[in-house]
Order: sequence, then C-alpha cells, then structure tokens
Amino acid sequence: MAKLFLQVMGHLDMSDTTATSDLIRTWIGQTFPDVEPLATEVLQTWMEVKPGELIILDTRSAAEFDVSHLPGAIRVDPDRKDLSELLQQHLSPEGNDAAGRVPREEIVCYCTVGYRSSSVARALSAGRPSGARRVYNVDGGLVKWASESRRMEDSQGRATQFIHPGNAVWARAVRPELRAWM
Repeated sequence: MAKLFLQVMGHLDMSDTTATSDLIRTWIGQTFPDVEPLATEVLQTWMEVKPGELIILDTRSAAEFDVSHLPGAIRVDPDRKDLSELLQQHLSPEGNDAAGRVPREEIVCYCTVGYRSSSVARALSAGRPSGARRVYNVDGGLVKWASESRRMEDSQGRATQFIHPGNAVWARAVRPELRAWM
C-alpha cells in the first residue's frame, strides 16, 4: 500500500509542505487506525517531566538517524521482526530493578512522517512486552517535530534543525530549510 501511495504522491504537484504533511498524516491515520497517535506537544512534556519512564524508538535508517533524532532515542531497524529482546534491555520489571531503573511504561515510536513507526507501533502493541503500558506513534513524525522547532540532535549529540527526509516524496513534506539533502 505504501508503494502505491508514494507513486501517487510522486505525480502530484504539491509545493505546500504543510498541505503535503497533512495529506500524509491523514493517510497514515487511515492506514493504521489501531495505532495510538501521540501529539508532539505531549511528547515534549513527557520528555521534560518523566524521561525515565519513556522508551523512544527511532524507526529510520542509520543515515537518517545520524543527521538528527530525538534526544535519548534508540534507533531500531523498522524491518526488524523481533524487538522483544531489545525492549527487555530497556524495560525493567515492576518496581525498581537491581540496577535502580524505574519501570518504563510508555513506548513512543517515530520516523520521518509516521509510516514506518506506525508499523512498528502496531507490531509492538500486538505483542506488548511486560513492563510496557502503552505504545504510541508520534503524530506527524519528525517532520512535524522539526517544523515546530523542537530539540533534535545529530550523531555527535549536537543540536540540529535538519532532518533527512528518507526519500524524495517524504521530502515534499519537509520545509526546504530543514532538509539535510534534496
């Protein structure tokens, strides 16, 4: 289904990045109605007030992640079939564990626009690991996050405003001054 959407988007004359982003967000919401969206404002607040209770998963390529990602994000391959071992490394059992970690209850997934992260969030929700209360997808993905001038960092931990759009179609949703390429 994503290939067909990308083909159609590739033929549309969409120069307004906001309209393009809104169209993509609507399509993702319709494609993944069972995935709970999380507003960027809410995630920003959670990152400030309860960072130890979050697992933030970046479901983009290593090249995209290196350009920019959310502080504290863990990069996972969106095509990885079994995330349970990775998550169990970051989730602690009920109460503090021997290492003093508090339970991490919220799993938040994101990618450039939300498609890959919605797919991962859906899979995680279906087989929710113990210690995780809820799984979310960031509504609008990194495109929305960056357009709101929220904090991102590069692979060296330096603040950045740029994002790697992933492909030419998703690049249409990114304001030109925020694109790392294209």
